[in-house]
Amino acid sequence: MCVHDENYSESILEMAVQHFPVVTIDRRLKGVPISFVGTDNEAASRELARYLLDRGYRKTCFVKPHAAETSTLQERIQGFKKAYNEYGLFADESLWITDIRATLPAYHQYRGEQQLAEDEEKIIEFIQKHPEIDSYFAVEYSLARIVYTCLRKLGLQEKCPVVCFDGSDNIVQESMFTHVKQNEKEIGSLSVRILADEIRGDDEVKTVLVPYHIREMTRGAAD
Repeated sequence: MCVHDENYSESILEMAVQHFPVVTIDRRLKGVPISFVGTDNEAASRELARYLLDRGYRKTCFVKPHAAETSTLQERIQGFKKAYNEYGLFADESLWITDIRATLPAYHQYRGEQQLAEDEEKIIEFIQKHPEIDSYFAVEYSLARIVYTCLRKLGLQEKCPVVCFDGSDNIVQESMFTHVKQNEKEIGSLSVRILADEIRGDDEVKTVLVPYHIREMTRGAAD
């Protein structure tokens, strides 16, 4: 699997050339003959953005890590922009936060708490500089948590909703953020099944998009 700042893993490309059984999960390698199982990220991002637009939010800050735009990230950006276009609006990229490093493996491993503190300081400064922002769209759950922490420090957590991809329900199945809920169990099951077929000699390259749904925030879960 490619990491955040890596579009194509050399080892995966080598296996593809050698016709080694490979299935990618979550991130498809466009132009490479490898089976893929995951979510339609563009459609999911579009629907999540429309969730905010339908509720009157027009100045949404799109939040992504400081990383190369992998296929997954590109699809989520396209879906977000498409939702705005459908409303006859322009997605203002000057309101985007695109340089968060704390969630990237290399920074998390070697800089940890120091990097997180720097990112939080940067986000708080950005929020204060752009009071017109009325909502936040994070491409992953960990980014949503960081943004929420910053909003809470400024007393804005009730004013500005945060939505994201994926989530972490608590013991009573409460959701902290409205988010795209991917069917991870089905994705994993289908991936293993396709890989087993390839091991048995099936050389058909498959692309399987597993249904997702929008799970709304549970009131009180963020407290």
